[in-house]
Parts: sequence; C-alpha cells; structure tokens
Amino acid sequence: MKPYASVVASLLVLSLTNVAKAGDSSFEVAGLFGYGSAPLNGSTEANNFGPGFGLRGGATIGKFWLGATATYQFGIPDYDAHYNQSGDLQSGNYCLSVFGIGGELGASLRFGQVVLRPYVWTGALIYVQSPLSDFTPLEVQGPLVRFAVAPSFHFDYQLPRSPLFLGGDIRVNVLVPGTAPTFKYDGAHFPLAGWTSEEHLTANISAFAVVGARF
Repeated sequence: MKPYASVVASLLVLSLTNVAKAGDSSFEVAGLFGYGSAPLNGSTEANNFGPGFGLRGGATIGKFWLGATATYQFGIPDYDAHYNQSGDLQSGNYCLSVFGIGGELGASLRFGQVVLRPYVWTGALIYVQSPLSDFTPLEVQGPLVRFAVAPSFHFDYQLPRSPLFLGGDIRVNVLVPGTAPTFKYDGAHFPLAGWTSEEHLTANISAFAVVGARF
C-alpha cells in the first residue's frame, strides 16, 4: 500500500507544480459588502446573517488561488411575544450576528480583463447574541463557534491599465451538524436566547459585491 501512496503523492505534487508554472502570479486585497439569507433548512427561523461586510487577501500562483477572508454579518433582529403561565405578556427582541473567518482554495481563470474563480471556503462561524427585551431580560450566553465549508464562486472585471477591479462573490455556507443558535423558552415560557443541538446539515447563501486591487 505504501508504494502506491508514494506514487499518488508524487503525481499530485508534479501536477500542482505544472499548474503553478502556468500563468502569472499576483496578490490582491478586497472589501466585500453583501447579504446572507436565512437558513435554507434546520430549526433556526431567524436570519443570523443578513447584511454585512468583510475583507479578503490572497494570492494567485499560476492558476491556483490561496486566500483568507474575514466577514461580519449583523443578523436580522427578530421579535417574540407570548403569555407566560401567570397570564402576563412577555416579549423579547433579539439578534444573532455572525463573524466568519477562514481560508480559501481554488482556481483563478483569467480571460482578458475578467477573472473567474471557483473556490472552497472553510473556516469558523462565530455566533454572538445581542438579546433585548421589552419586559423580561433575555439570558445571554457566550459566543458559539460552528465550522463550515462553503462551495463558492468569484468573478470580477479589472479596469484597464489599473489595479482596481469590481466583481461579486456567491457562497453557500454548509454548517456541519452540531450546536446551532436558536430562540427557546424555559419551563415558565420566558424567552431565552440560547443554543440547541442540530442533528443535520444546515446551509445558507451569502452574496457579496467585491471592490479590490490586484498587484
């Protein structure tokens, strides 16, 4: 088995080297501004992503893209109102925002002034609670970290005779099963912002406008 593994590893290194030799190398930085959808499935109904912004830095080596991205999405405030066991009205405003930090690996394909880049983002999504209530304070828990993998696609147009480019990104965040943010209640039906277990994959879509410079 070991000889076969060595052959496969050698072929992989040779292929990567040949691809890296083809094409130019460049470095780029960019700002991202966009919006993330609510979960496409799963138990969480509130949109924890919503509008947001981010920063990206990375390099194209041959046709390989290697980068890193940090994003922050504000989340969409949600509201809950109900009666507790004593018949008193209880209500709560809450918001779950998301920090994202991770790496990108893909292929940069250049056609004149246009760059097309399929890539995969992988990293951590850090959920932060910001609960408020009209009548009853909500319990605040510490940040929750979930790992995600995101098949993604980037495209941009580089302005002639300029390092500046304009483009867009679309990312499908796939969160691995584990703990998920939710809005739940205790035994007396008071609103509590908290974490609950998530037994299956959840996903959402984020789209960003991209403004950057390539050197």
